[in-house]
Amino acid sequence: MKKAKRIEWYSGKRAYTSRDVDAWATYRKALFTRNIMRATRLRKARLAAELTQRQVAEEIGTTPQAYGYWESGHRHLSTEVVNEAIKAMSKGVRRAEKAERKASHG
Repeated sequence: MKKAKRIEWYSGKRAYTSRDVDAWATYRKALFTRNIMRATRLRKARLAAELTQRQVAEEIGTTPQAYGYWESGHRHLSTEVVNEAIKAMSKGVRRAEKAERKASHG
């Protein structure tokens, strides 16, 4: 005889079982881990470029608060946002090097 599935909760017309709950928890944990890893790389790159969160946010066209959430891992980061931020940081480094060269030469 087949064992009946235990219903955990209902949402609309769908019933969710404990297997669904476990799968969702695993997915959320993986998503959180990925966000933290991306946020850490973003922070390290920004610090290496010697830029502030505000400077990077202005370069990519977002608010400093939104950028801060991304860098802390509290908000989901898409690959596009990470790539855009990295490009902005490299631009900032090039500008700083240019200004430094200009200051030392004259």
